[in-house]
Amino acid sequence: MLENLRIGSTLNTIDNIFCKEWQLEGNGLLAGRGGCSLYLMYRHFQIGKAILLDISLEILEKEVSEVNKNGLQDYLSIGNPTSSSSWLIDQFIKLDILDDSEKLNSNEWIQFLIKSTASIEFDTNRHDLFYGFIGKSILIIEHDQHLAQPFVTRIIAALKKSATNEYNGIHWKSPYPFHATTSFEQTINFGIPHGSCGIMLFLLKCYDLFDTLKYEIEPLVKGNFDWLIDRLNKADNKLLYSYSNTPSGTGKLGWCYGDQAIAYTLLRYYETFNAEEAKVKAYELIEQAASKSMVQSGVKYYPHYGYYDVRVCHGTSSVAYMWLKMYQITKDIDIKALADKWLSITLDNLDVFLPQLDKIAELEKDNDMIDTSMGFLNGLSGVGLVLLSFLDPKLNSWDKLLLLDRPGRE
Repeated sequence: MLENLRIGSTLNTIDNIFCKEWQLEGNGLLAGRGGCSLYLMYRHFQIGKAILLDISLEILEKEVSEVNKNGLQDYLSIGNPTSSSSWLIDQFIKLDILDDSEKLNSNEWIQFLIKSTASIEFDTNRHDLFYGFIGKSILIIEHDQHLAQPFVTRIIAALKKSATNEYNGIHWKSPYPFHATTSFEQTINFGIPHGSCGIMLFLLKCYDLFDTLKYEIEPLVKGNFDWLIDRLNKADNKLLYSYSNTPSGTGKLGWCYGDQAIAYTLLRYYETFNAEEAKVKAYELIEQAASKSMVQSGVKYYPHYGYYDVRVCHGTSSVAYMWLKMYQITKDIDIKALADKWLSITLDNLDVFLPQLDKIAELEKDNDMIDTSMGFLNGLSGVGLVLLSFLDPKLNSWDKLLLLDRPGRE
């Protein structure tokens, strides 16, 4: 109960910041004011405060205006600012804030997205979540599953074609420009946004949503599972991550890549196929991750200001939310305790960070490594959404943006 009061107090502070400063943000869903709209929408849904909904809708109007002003671009995906309008409209409709007629506003954009996706994107395995065809597919699925199925079918065919088959299973190389070298550890990415865990989570999502595609998807996910298990066993669960900032270069905590990303992916595989081997290996990684100190976690510390990164991509809220998602699958109270521990760490660091926000924003305005924005991925709106999900697990459908949804189970 006390922790819920702390969450509520912190969310009130975040509400006030958004009401005052959202105009300073650029357009966009991941890094702009679209994230503000998403947060304020869910926050209104929780507490029924009209001004929050008014601002959220005002932001949506501005996002739509930007789309109409700048036009649609061929590389439209979740990471492109123009994607936020379609996503937000669909979320407002799902929460019964807007009616279905509003889909007419975004249907043209979705149709454009489908038609403008070039064959070369599939041929070169542009599977990226933020800037590739997986991200595009999430936008289309959210808009209309029936419309999305042919597009998903193309993705499955492309992934089948681009998979590397080896004696121990199948895997995918990360596309340029994320890893442009020939070093093995830099051509294989185990993360969610750009790597094989993201592909696996996307395929598991589609397995749940599209019955007629199960027979095409199953060999891909089982082949990748076999390969991943073999790699984990050979590396004693200490896989290299080519851009890890942990002292050992392995085992970072958070959503984007590392122990938690792989453990969650294995638990989703276990949940779908009842594969005990996946659960056993996931728990090995969970035990390994749970024993890490703050320094070993890879979460960045800002000594000048006295706080740890709280961001939803790779900060403390990310770690807390990944534990929460794993608890929802396992119902293991020890994992729930880890989620609560990292929730407290997040709240502690927000207590240090939020009072300094204006000061840090001014002093670090030219420092790309410190983010004081309101955006979803690296800003306050993502952190706020995580806190909301601890208060009410039903307010978590936003995590489709992170490939963390579990269709039919929530």
